Amino acid sequence: MVKKGDEFPVKVLELNSEGKGVSKLDDGFVVFTDKALPGDEAMIKIRKKKSNYAEAKLINIISPSPFRIEPVCRYFGTCGGCKVMNYDYEKQLDFKTNAVKNALSKIGGFKDLFIPPAIGSENIFFFRNKMEYSFSDDEWLIDFNNDTNEAERSDTVKQGYALGLHVPGFHSKIVNIEKCF
Repeated sequence: MVKKGDEFPVKVLELNSEGKGVSKLDDGFVVFTDKALPGDEAMIKIRKKKSNYAEAKLINIISPSPFRIEPVCRYFGTCGGCKVMNYDYEKQLDFKTNAVKNALSKIGGFKDLFIPPAIGSENIFFFRNKMEYSFSDDEWLIDFNNDTNEAERSDTVKQGYALGLHVPGFHSKIVNIEKCF
C-alpha cells in the first residue's frame, strides 16, 4: 500500500498534459512527478496519495533521459512558468502534439483524428502566447546555488515589491522574475 513519504525507484514512461512525468509502480499504481522526463530512471518520494494515483517529488535522477537538457533559465522549476524547459525542444513539440491528441480523444471523445505535428520555431526563447504576471508587496526569495546558478526554494519573504509568477501551489508567493525566457 502506497503512502505519503514512501520512496520508490521508477522509470518515467511519458508526460501528462501538465508536464509531469508519469510512472507506474510494480502493481500498476500511477505516480505523477514534477521535473521527471520520459526515459528518466529516478528516485521519487510520495507527497500526496489519492485512491487511484499519487503525486511525488523527484529526489534524484538515477539515470537521465537521453532527451534531458540543462534549462537555460535560472528560475526553471521554481516560478511555475515553463514546465518542460529541461526537455529537448523536438521532444517538447512531440509533447505538445500529444497533449492536443489526448485532449481531443480522451476528453472530447473524438476518434481517428489526424492531428498535425506542432510547428517548431527558430526562436525558442522569449515568446509565449500568454503570460499571467502577478504583483505583490512581498517578494518570495529564492536561493541560487553558487555552483549551478539553479534556483532553490526558500521560505524567506522580503517586504517590498515583486512582479513575477506564482510559485506552483502558492498564490501568495511571487517570484520576482528579472529575465524570463
